[in-house]
Amino acid sequence: MFHHHQAIDATGRVRSVQSLDLPIAQNPTPAGAAEAGQRYWSFLRRIGLGLLRVGPRPDGGVAVGLPGLLLLAFGAPTILA
Repeated sequence: MFHHHQAIDATGRVRSVQSLDLPIAQNPTPAGAAEAGQRYWSFLRRIGLGLLRVGPRPDGGVAVGLPGLLLLAFGAPTILA
C-alpha cells in the first residue's frame, strides 16, 4: 500500500514523505534496502540521459539534480519491520 504525507511550513518549504508497504518473503535488511536504492538511482541516471546527477549526501541521503542545480534531496532511508 502506498502512503503519502505532505506538509508546507511557514516559509513555504514542502516536506513530502512517500512510503510503500511491500509483502516480502524475508525480513528487510539494510543491505537489501541499499541494493534496491542503488538500482533505483542507476535507473534514474540511465533515463536522465547523462544530464541527471545522483549523488550521496553527508546524512546518508541522496541528492538529485542537473549540473549546478539541486532538484531533489532525499534523507537517509528508514527500514521498518
